[in-house]
Amino acid sequence: SSDQAITDIRSYNGRIYLLSATENNLFRFDKNYSNKSSWLKEDLDFSNAVSFDVDGYIYVLKNNGTVTKLLSGYSNEFELKPISPSFVNPTKIRITGESDEGLIYIMEPEKNRIVVFDKTGAFIIQYKMEKLTNMKDFSVVDDGKKIIILNDASVYEIETQSVE
Repeated sequence: SSDQAITDIRSYNGRIYLLSATENNLFRFDKNYSNKSSWLKEDLDFSNAVSFDVDGYIYVLKNNGTVTKLLSGYSNEFELKPISPSFVNPTKIRITGESDEGLIYIMEPEKNRIVVFDKTGAFIIQYKMEKLTNMKDFSVVDDGKKIIILNDASVYEIETQSVE
């Protein structure tokens, strides 16, 4: 229905996925976009979910900084290692690479930073940008070599450090 609140949207492998925190659900459209159904196969609490991304697994970010990793509708054992300072209201998650390759990026506007983890949940690096006081969204481009950040109505680009 048109009154559903959509928290985030992603496409993967020809399908559209929708996260709705208000409906506490993840939905998937079939390939011709005509039919939407719940993708979850177990009862999970996504009421405080803020963002998600897909690489085959689905990673759902909650506003307390926890991430739920899912496959085929079921949650998988996964935990981000603690960082200092800890997350306060992170807003966006982006994933690079397929399956175990690549990285997890989490944007936290309140602390003007993007924090990077590997796919085991281990902390890699954080990019702190004191001048970016109203970060809205971001994208990881050029195979992870750059991060494009939307701050207010301006776009910024940062070069990432090699984490190989």
